[in-house]
Amino acid sequence: MGAWGEPTAAIDWCETNYDISFYASEFHNTWTNVFYVGVGTVGICTTSRRLLPANISIVLTGVFSAAFHATLWWWFWKLDEVFENGILIALIHVDRGESWLGLLHFAIVTTGILSIPVLFCEVHLVLSVVYCIRKFY
Repeated sequence: MGAWGEPTAAIDWCETNYDISFYASEFHNTWTNVFYVGVGTVGICTTSRRLLPANISIVLTGVFSAAFHATLWWWFWKLDEVFENGILIALIHVDRGESWLGLLHFAIVTTGILSIPVLFCEVHLVLSVVYCIRKFY
């Protein structure tokens, strides 16, 4: 066991826990999230304001995914999923001009992910990806 105690998340990925670092349960899954933070930060600084919610969600996906893979705690896992969905929600609503609708969508999805932990996130992600593919291609 490492620095963070017993895992509370229902999933554990393919890396051997605490094999490389006492502070990161899944070392490589943890450090590679720096790329999400970097890409999102560059997006915040260089893209249009209408993409700000997507870029912030990319940064927060990196932060919470790193925290999840370091600790394997349930709350970090769910926050990782919330902001993964947040990226797609922002892209779905980017050109609609009704920010309240995107915020409502985000609030409903967040509530679903936190209160219906089995399959809600996965189903919403698949449907959102299909919608975004149809929208942008």
